[in-house]
Amino acid sequence: MTNIAIIVEDDLTWNLPLWEKTIPILIANNLNVTSIIVCKKILGKLKGKKIFIWYLLTFGLSNFLKLSIYASIIYLKRKYKYFIKGDNRNFFDLSKKYNCNYYECNSPNEEKIINKISSLQIDIVLIMTSYILSTPIINSAKIGIINKHASALPSNKGLFPYFWSVINKSPQGVSLHEVNSKIDSGKILFQKLEIPEKNLKSMISFYYFVFNNYSQWIIVAINNLINNQFLNYSPDLEDTYFSLPTKNDFKVFKRNRGKIITLEDIIKCLKYS
Repeated sequence: MTNIAIIVEDDLTWNLPLWEKTIPILIANNLNVTSIIVCKKILGKLKGKKIFIWYLLTFGLSNFLKLSIYASIIYLKRKYKYFIKGDNRNFFDLSKKYNCNYYECNSPNEEKIINKISSLQIDIVLIMTSYILSTPIINSAKIGIINKHASALPSNKGLFPYFWSVINKSPQGVSLHEVNSKIDSGKILFQKLEIPEKNLKSMISFYYFVFNNYSQWIIVAINNLINNQFLNYSPDLEDTYFSLPTKNDFKVFKRNRGKIITLEDIIKCLKYS
């Protein structure tokens, strides 16, 4: 049986719901989820309160408030479901539910994490994090590490790919790839290049599509990695990389009719989260 470890940032808005949905599917496909490793949230080099300040200063007060409302709705629903149904509060609860090892760290590159992956004989690591992995941890998994990047790779590597795709008027997409020493540059294991128009109305609607469908895509990616089956890049896609956008970049984004979050996203969150 293939041993799986998950490395994830401590995010209850997107990451926890994704893994609540994905772990049962991994198990149903005879994949042994042994460990959940939770890292502190980062945004590029930003941590803690600096992340919230960046969102406020870059995307403006209106978007900041709407994003805060969106996250608060999910948080309050989770609290309600915990008290009424006994659902998971956090990743620790999730690990107990599936009898997984649980570890916390400041960075997945810590020596203790590398040693854990090696000692537990982890075959494949699934990551949901913005940390750039060091060579030792990349080499610690017996088969490899799989990352999700929400762009049509090789276009828009780096941070906020949806944002940069709108600015550059390049195709949106989602790619699952093997991790190597270069950012978002590993061999492609799965790629979705046709995104429903309704999921491109805003960055949040696109995220919803990506995180809601990840559990289906990751099984394909894992099987392809095990069997050394990789996809070729589309020759029509330009190889580009971008970092955190600035306030001026956001002005271009808006001129191109880009939206971060809409009222429709919040209503959908109230109904379905």
